[in-house]
Amino acid sequence: MRPKVNRNHEVIAERMQTVDSCRLISPIYLPEHDPLIPNSPETKMLLTCGVIDGVIANEDRDIFETNPRTQIRLAPVEFGLNVGESYMCLVLPNLEDPRKKAPTLVSEADSAIQWGEELFASLWADAEPVEEYLRELGVTIPE
Repeated sequence: MRPKVNRNHEVIAERMQTVDSCRLISPIYLPEHDPLIPNSPETKMLLTCGVIDGVIANEDRDIFETNPRTQIRLAPVEFGLNVGESYMCLVLPNLEDPRKKAPTLVSEADSAIQWGEELFASLWADAEPVEEYLRELGVTIPE
């Protein structure tokens, strides 16, 4: 039996469906996750400029249309993190093959959730609002 190297996407998708909000860090864009991301003002996504560039280049604005209440900021991140009130999922980059992810650390322990929240908060504080980047690109997103 071969391990599912990228099963982390399924694990995160399953957990996002169980919460009202989450904090999400992602260096890649997975359009199939858009409808699963809780559409809440408490949901925050930290993405890379590359993710936004790809969304705009493909004229795929689902990320903005499906989750209009979600807050988005930009930062140069190379790992994934998803934190909800009952879980924390950390996806580290695979340095040998960047197309694949290393195993995902999943925890439901309060200490892991708190650690994930604190990590997210520290990166969020230094991140740039997506609206500024979109203005620089001349892109308008309908409200």
